[in-house]
Amino acid sequence: MLIDIITKSRNIFFYSVDVCNQEYRFAHDLEFYSEIINMHRNVQDIVKLIKDDDFCRKLYNTLEAWNMNQRGARLNEFEIVKESIRQHEPYLIDLYKNKLDSINSLEDKNAQNIIRDLEFVFCHMEIMKSKRRIVGVSKAMHFLLPDLVIPIDSTYTMPYFYGTNKYNEKAEKEFQTFLDIFTKTHGITKSLKLTNSDVKGGGWNTSIPKLIDNAIIGFDVTFENYFTQFKKDAVEKFITLLKGLTDLTSAEAKYYEKLLEEKRTKLENSLREKIREKLIIQKAREAGITVSEEEIKAELAKGKN
Repeated sequence: MLIDIITKSRNIFFYSVDVCNQEYRFAHDLEFYSEIINMHRNVQDIVKLIKDDDFCRKLYNTLEAWNMNQRGARLNEFEIVKESIRQHEPYLIDLYKNKLDSINSLEDKNAQNIIRDLEFVFCHMEIMKSKRRIVGVSKAMHFLLPDLVIPIDSTYTMPYFYGTNKYNEKAEKEFQTFLDIFTKTHGITKSLKLTNSDVKGGGWNTSIPKLIDNAIIGFDVTFENYFTQFKKDAVEKFITLLKGLTDLTSAEAKYYEKLLEEKRTKLENSLREKIREKLIIQKAREAGITVSEEEIKAELAKGKN
């Protein structure tokens, strides 16, 4: 998977982290998120935070800013979210004591207790109205436990860990995906020897879990820039970049080329689809009609058959 490339070396990893902080969004979504993290660092008490209406409101607003109330995603009302978080206080207290880099082994008793508590919070916290939980709940859990949990999304996290967007409407099934990503982020933390001293530079760099998220985003931004600039030569140019950052065996280079070529093809297909979508909307306007999102999707699907 693409995450293998990002975590090949600290050089590639932190190159990608830097790109994220230079080129990723700087609007209110970062401002709201930074306020949440600053409250954590200043208060350092999860009980005080979740009992603070201002903190809960900031958390809710940041979920909205992170697209959790758009398209198919629907947040529960603020009061429901706030009360649900407070009902999980005992679990959050125990989880708040732990950091991703301080867990030695996921096999020991403390780690098993962490996993048990994560499962209960994940499966029972009422963040989303929509059946799918993993994106909205993992983001809320990151806002509550920024040093332990990575925020998961379907644009970056899942495609980079699995090559596709995993979906399930059952909380217990989605927790298995959450746990798998949690396990892998712990492995990345250990293999790259990430510590709190690596969390520097401000911006999106707030914790070790967020560094991993930032590296994925920055890698994606970098490759899309190469695709825009070099088109069919994007993979070759990108491999040259990687070789300048770290040593690659011929087998590794070949494996990465395959993964990146698949990524390039997806970008190419996505670009074609966006062009077709614009043409559909333009033709509809010229005919004096309005087309819905569902109608556009149906028309695009015809071209695939």
